[in-house]
Amino acid sequence: MNSNMKPPAVKLDARAHALIVGDRKVVLQRKAFELVMLLKDRTGIVVTRDEIIDQLWGDNHWTGDKGLNQAVWSIRSALRDDPANPNYIRTVPRVGYEWIATGGSVTLSSVHRQAALAAGALLGLAAFAALILSTGQSAQSEPQKAIAASLSGNQIEIKMDTGCVGFIKSSLEKRLGEPVLSSDGLFVLFPETTAAGCKMVSIELRNGTRQEFPGCGVG
Repeated sequence: MNSNMKPPAVKLDARAHALIVGDRKVVLQRKAFELVMLLKDRTGIVVTRDEIIDQLWGDNHWTGDKGLNQAVWSIRSALRDDPANPNYIRTVPRVGYEWIATGGSVTLSSVHRQAALAAGALLGLAAFAALILSTGQSAQSEPQKAIAASLSGNQIEIKMDTGCVGFIKSSLEKRLGEPVLSSDGLFVLFPETTAAGCKMVSIELRNGTRQEFPGCGVG
């Protein structure tokens, strides 16, 4: 990783499948954007080519192998990331790729924050029940505000301003990704992956309403 300079912060606009780096906004193909999400979800972990292809292209390894090469190239072009001295994606030859952008950040874009504020679908009862039971908060009580959210295993841990800690849990068939909080601490946004594909989920913490956005390409 290039240690001489801090890489610019990266924002993901999931609805536009775009990366926002500084004052630049670059729209990616859907697979490339989903690759960013997959690697970012596992920052610091080498994800094998086979696993990436299985996740994004299913069992079509012929198409997936070529598609993965193209996706990596387009992401690096968008980020202006030198593969010989990377700030974001490190290649492990004959193995896979690792997201190494510890100096940058992936934050909730303004587009998705506005979408989160409009969230209106019903949250899955199991997820919201887990949050209520862990925090001691009822859906009718005065809303608490979240101050931090993090991925722990296959559940999202949410720390509230009151000191309580809540969890959004998932079934074995679903894999949750790294969460992001809205600026007001009332919404959490995260990717959710199943065998059918990946989608972005927005949850309003005060009442459990949920909004889903197709693809992860998220963001």
